[in-house]
Amino acid sequence: MQSDLVTLYILWRETDTRIDSLMKQVREGVAVDEASNFARWVRFSGVVQILSNADFSNSQLVADVSGLKLKLQDLVWECGEWYRKHERSNTPRDAYVSASKLEALEKQMRQMSEQLARLAPPMPDSVPQLTILAGGAK
Repeated sequence: MQSDLVTLYILWRETDTRIDSLMKQVREGVAVDEASNFARWVRFSGVVQILSNADFSNSQLVADVSGLKLKLQDLVWECGEWYRKHERSNTPRDAYVSASKLEALEKQMRQMSEQLARLAPPMPDSVPQLTILAGGAK
């Protein structure tokens, strides 16, 4: 039975950590749909009920299930507020690109630029100008 309690603790811990992560993203206006869907799934899937029925009192493991319920309520509320302010008002939101993704894109562009420089023939210093006469050449 002890392994079941450890499994339930891991379920609580990972769910709690994911909610914290999604809450940060929602406050930045990122992953709002994902956060809303996840929070509603956790609430209605029975996960909260299963965790509420677990008895952690005689264990060294501490799982704050009531805190998890409050976090879920807060996350659903934050998502609803974002939708209320942005989605239906047609207010455009700023695009969000994480710093790590931006650095990866810059590195990739630098590599592509270097590759193109190696493949392109050298440009002469002076490029002759072509003159096109109206009506054709005489």
